[in-house]
Amino acid sequence: MPPLSETEVILKALTKGNIEIIGIINREAPESVAELARLASRSQSNVSRSLSSLVELKIIRLEGKRPKRPVLNILCIKIRLSEIIGA
Repeated sequence: MPPLSETEVILKALTKGNIEIIGIINREAPESVAELARLASRSQSNVSRSLSSLVELKIIRLEGKRPKRPVLNILCIKIRLSEIIGA
């Protein structure tokens, strides 16, 4: 199986749960991952795993020392459907 394109990786990362996390970060500006987990009603380890993939894609960045503050890094993602459909 060929490796996933960047577009496919981004689409795979934009799960319902990850989109919810992005929305909470945008609306609530939580001061820490723990606060984000509380706002999302999810465990901190679960939120940390979600953030890991979003940070790797540069959708989210973590600022500061401890505690790290999640911040929305980009406001727009451009998807090239031609990468997925092979056109």
